[in-house]
Amino acid sequence: PFVLVTLRHPVTGAEAQDLPAQIDTGADQTLVPESFVSALGLAPTGSVKIDVVGGKPVDVDVFDVWLGLRSFPSRRME
Repeated sequence: PFVLVTLRHPVTGAEAQDLPAQIDTGADQTLVPESFVSALGLAPTGSVKIDVVGGKPVDVDVFDVWLGLRSFPSRRME
């Protein structure tokens, strides 16, 4: 299933609204397209290794961002 979300920069308040996002109840991480990271001006706060399907683990940057579901208030996600 998909929902519409808002991403918000935790410091500047810059937002990207009504973005389609897939709900994965088995996921323990949230991935955001690089284009939204750039558009919001987010700076990396660290990095983690993730496993990709059929490949070796890769290092990816971690960002602080507020994530809100339509009709629900946003909250900080890391």
